[in-house]
Amino acid sequence: MNAQSPLFAIEAKRVAAGLSIEALTSASGISESSYRKALAGVRNPKPVTLGKLRTALTRLTRIQSPTDNLNRLVVSTFHAALALMCAREGVATGDVLRHDPARRATSDAAWLRAARLRQRAIALVNQGLDLPQSELARALGLTPAAVSLAMGAVEDARHDDPQLDRDMDELERLLRGEA
Repeated sequence: MNAQSPLFAIEAKRVAAGLSIEALTSASGISESSYRKALAGVRNPKPVTLGKLRTALTRLTRIQSPTDNLNRLVVSTFHAALALMCAREGVATGDVLRHDPARRATSDAAWLRAARLRQRAIALVNQGLDLPQSELARALGLTPAAVSLAMGAVEDARHDDPQLDRDMDELERLLRGEA
């Protein structure tokens, strides 16, 4: 691998961000052995592989390096909201966190459940902290469109399910300390 290689730039950013190869390859959906072979020059990565690595690196560095106290508060509150949602549903929080949102595995029931719980946690943070969606997106390393779509999905589900609406109201009060 030479300094002109696109993989060299990705590897340099990975090292600078303090990310492990395992974290990067896991987030990108690339096998660790393939990445290591590409680093060693045994195999040339395809453009689509480089794109997946760049996307994962960008997402991980945004999440891993909150720039201010607000970001840290939002990320912590998101994890607390996710834990509350998981407890309500009887799902282990770790199981939800293991499902990569970027995979978009819509035919996988476990992935869909994890996506739904993440959406609800996003809505809880937005409503519970009265936080603008753009700030929430920035802190969580998401696009504003992704947060908007999550909010819309949760609002639709709340409209269709009165019990979910009551549960979400109760959890929002918990996050605000009003319970």
